[in-house]
This record gives sequence, structure tokens and C-alpha cells, in this order.
Amino acid sequence: LKLPEFNGVAEERSRGRHIGPRYTPPYITSEPELHARPRTAGDRFIVIGSDGLWDAMSSEEAVDFVDSLLRPKEGSATPRDEVADKLVQEALRREAATARMSMQRLLSLPAGRMRRGLHDDITVSILFLDKAGGSSTGGPGGASGGIFGWLA
Repeated sequence: LKLPEFNGVAEERSRGRHIGPRYTPPYITSEPELHARPRTAGDRFIVIGSDGLWDAMSSEEAVDFVDSLLRPKEGSATPRDEVADKLVQEALRREAATARMSMQRLLSLPAGRMRRGLHDDITVSILFLDKAGGSSTGGPGGASGGIFGWLA
């Protein structure tokens, strides 16, 4: 969708949003943004999220939220297979608050420009790291969540 035929001139908005001549298509690349750091004994999980998550909260806020679910002050910890969904729900709650509407109202909006203007798609995977230094995804070692996993 970022090819010239979808990138109209500024006066012709029906053909797409105009991006100034400093930039050239395609505007979206498949080049990943990578950051490497050594693991420490205290590392317990990795949060992997789409840009919709990071629009709603910082990486520190996401990590603190997940940590609060895994180490609650009162009661029992959230099961690992529910953590990613709860993180998605928290991101949507924040987006609803920013839009000054209830989360129910936000989620009831039909797909399209109106909803897209309020929040981006949100997908989250949590990779839980075991004490031996290994990792796992799915089942008890990992969890994934997305906006459509719990809306129904």
C-alpha cells in the first residue's frame, strides 16, 4: 500500500496520504529493529509486542505491568497463559481512557477509520525464561495475546 499508486498528491487525498519528496516508497520495510543485551540471572521474561502496544505504553510500563501480574502484592499470581491477554487489555484500557470513552465503547466501534484513529492493532507475546537459561513458547513457557483473542 505504500507504492506510488497509493501515494497521491496532497490535493488528491482520495488516492492516499501524500508523503513529501524527501521520502521514497516503500515506506514500510521488512528490516527488523534489533537490540541485543546479555541475559542476567534476574531475567524472567521478554515482552514482544506490535507497535499498538508501544503506542499505549512504554517498555518499562509493560514490564512493570507483567511483573505485577506475576508477583501480586495480595492473592495469587496470574497464570502465565493469561498474562499476554491482560497486557493487551491494559493497553486497550489506556487507549480508551485517552479517547475519553469506556473500553466497551472502544471495542464496539466497527473496524475502519474511526477505530483505527483511536488505536492500532495490538498483539503481544510473552516469552518466559526458565532458570536453566532456556526458553519456551506456547504452553506453560510462553503466552500470546491479541485484541481478537478475547473479544468474542
